[in-house]
Amino acid sequence: MLLFGCEKDLELNGNNLPKANLKNYLATYAEDKIADDLFAFAGKSPFFENETPGFPVHIYAIIPDNAVGVRIYSSDSTQFPDSLDLFTQIDFTYELLQDGFFTRFIDNDTLQDKVIRISYQNADSLHISIPIELKVTSRSSSRLNGIIREINSQDYLSFDWSSVPATEFHFLTMSDPANDLVFALITRRSDFSFYDIRFTERVLFQAETRPQLQPNYQYRFSVFSISSKGWLNASANNTFTAE
Repeated sequence: MLLFGCEKDLELNGNNLPKANLKNYLATYAEDKIADDLFAFAGKSPFFENETPGFPVHIYAIIPDNAVGVRIYSSDSTQFPDSLDLFTQIDFTYELLQDGFFTRFIDNDTLQDKVIRISYQNADSLHISIPIELKVTSRSSSRLNGIIREINSQDYLSFDWSSVPATEFHFLTMSDPANDLVFALITRRSDFSFYDIRFTERVLFQAETRPQLQPNYQYRFSVFSISSKGWLNASANNTFTAE
């Protein structure tokens, strides 16, 4: 997985509230001002960062430029991921990748499975992730067997890959030669035709209304197979030159 950082700062804990459990924090917002639409996932793999020892847990989140008050809450009680009073706020370090589209948090210290939730403020609303289970001791993320690329019968550039057990959906991205995103989307299918989004569940980013590939330019297509609990089961990428 090849992602690159950029210079930009997130505003952390922007409302200056003292650290507290998640239940108390959410109680400071009206119910209709809370949306569980923050997209994030986590994984543990030696090929994330070769220079980082110990197979760290990497947590990826999509946090917009105008977000403030970014927080991470953690609970050791994986059996009760919906018990908000068991989540306490934790400190974290982060870096921004692909021109700020991804925020990556790296956890080198966790020694046991746990659950986290990430949140940020935007205007008077709070956006929060689902409970993301970090399978630190029980499972590492792996590589998909491979991505098959071909031109299909409808003249689309088509990608196919093998799904893995316990995968709820696939997060797909494509990057251009400058590592700028062409698109990022979610699908429940184990195939995708560029650029046919009829079967996608959610488009998170597209550089143009209908992205086009430039002939003789090199692109990278990536697949992240994610469980219903936000854990990265497996991933793969395919680099190709557009015709």
